[in-house]
Amino acid sequence: MNSRHICHMLLTEDIMFLKEFGLNLRRLREKNNLSQSQIAFELGTSTRQYQRIEYGEINTGLLTLKRLSRIFNVSMFDLLNTHK
Repeated sequence: MNSRHICHMLLTEDIMFLKEFGLNLRRLREKNNLSQSQIAFELGTSTRQYQRIEYGEINTGLLTLKRLSRIFNVSMFDLLNTHK
């Protein structure tokens, strides 16, 4: 296996992780009967920015993860656990 193939595998895994993380966010949001706009407001960001996180289009930062865990009242570990 060459380094190019390994790099492609890692990128694919990263993309899948972001998508699964976004699905976790969606489940939590719907479970709590919240809209994307409400979450965005609580995060201090735009609805579109939050949508991009939930759709797995962008990698978010630690402070956003911390805020999301507070909003949903779950640990950061649970928020990141995509193997449920």
